[in-house]
Amino acid sequence: MLDYQRHEKYVSEVLDLDLTVASGSTYRDPGDAVSRAHYRNLKYRLYAEAKSTVNKSFSLQRDMIAQYVRRAAEYGKMFCLPVRFIHDGKTTDYVLLRLLDFSDILSSAQRSKEHVEAWNYLNRIVAKINDPRIRGEAQKALDTLLGD
Repeated sequence: MLDYQRHEKYVSEVLDLDLTVASGSTYRDPGDAVSRAHYRNLKYRLYAEAKSTVNKSFSLQRDMIAQYVRRAAEYGKMFCLPVRFIHDGKTTDYVLLRLLDFSDILSSAQRSKEHVEAWNYLNRIVAKINDPRIRGEAQKALDTLLGD
């Protein structure tokens, strides 16, 4: 298996995407790895164009990126560009996203205002429990319910 094929396979596994036919070289199945699930089942449907290099640098061209972003949008997906640098048999992976897409992902990964308010309210209630054993069990249940 070639380096770029290993990278595409890794991208598909890490991002839970499907590899495309012939590494996206057909007009019917573009991209290297894509989300195939229905849009109602995924908040973020991705279109990935994976690139790997053994060189110290990787050139990005505005028109190339714009074309990928446009193509991803035509398929109702968010574009991402996973980049792998290979040096001395070691790999380092990065991903390029539009800033607005990253902002959307980041805000959905963070707790909502309502979640924080619920967390604080329930923690105040748990803190008022006198019995340390029951308080510990209640805190554990709260942490399980809302995450820590």
